[in-house]
Amino acid sequence: MSSGKRQRTDSSRYDDIFGPVAAELDAYKEKRERLVKASRDTTAAAKKVIFKLLRVNKVVEPTARTLDDPLLDEAEEDLAAVRRKIVDDIAAEFVADPASSLTEEYWRYQPQFSTGLQEYIEAACLYAWVRHSVCAGWRELQAQLPQVPIDTTDYLLGVCDLTGEVMREAVQSVALGNVQLPFAACRFLQQLLVECRALKQTAARSWPGTVNSELDRKLETMASSVVKVEETCYKLRLRQAEYPAAAGAIPPLSEEEPNRTVDD
Repeated sequence: MSSGKRQRTDSSRYDDIFGPVAAELDAYKEKRERLVKASRDTTAAAKKVIFKLLRVNKVVEPTARTLDDPLLDEAEEDLAAVRRKIVDDIAAEFVADPASSLTEEYWRYQPQFSTGLQEYIEAACLYAWVRHSVCAGWRELQAQLPQVPIDTTDYLLGVCDLTGEVMREAVQSVALGNVQLPFAACRFLQQLLVECRALKQTAARSWPGTVNSELDRKLETMASSVVKVEETCYKLRLRQAEYPAAAGAIPPLSEEEPNRTVDD
């Protein structure tokens, strides 16, 4: 057999062996890129919802939070649009059979769109806090998005990001004359920090090291946000003691609200 025929035979043999592998790798890369793009689009859409919620005009009464702002209704519609985007761009990449969403294929690609889901969770939880003064629970969010299994780590990381937005809202509200919101936010964030730390200690052993390290970083940032809100409340208390007439509607020290952190 001539050397040319031998080379063609060897090349054909290699194509038969590695051709399917190359095709599978190409398909994986293409699907991965689509999911990464879908995650970026989801992140951008969820951030717009967050920015809209931070512009809501909040009026807090002594006994209830009264919110009457069209931005809230718009934010609710935008959240529904984000959910549709997740279903169309992410869930559609997997087989339509509901049982298939829990297969190895879904979790193989899950890290590629995890960031987008966390941003959506942050937006949904911020909406729940602005409208109802609670944090949306994992079961509630999963029921709203049954086509895409929400990993508990994504939920926890999204909740940790929520605290930064609540902190900014609480600090800025003082400049707008709302002196009650910082105290409500302080109680909310303190309880949320306790619960997140407890969950971290309970489930850390079953999570990958990358998740634990990211969660440690976010919990540290979360604690810093809580401290900033506590300092804001402390300054308001000082102002109340020095200038009682200018203290406004600062709630008394003895007033305690029930802890309603997570709405199951």
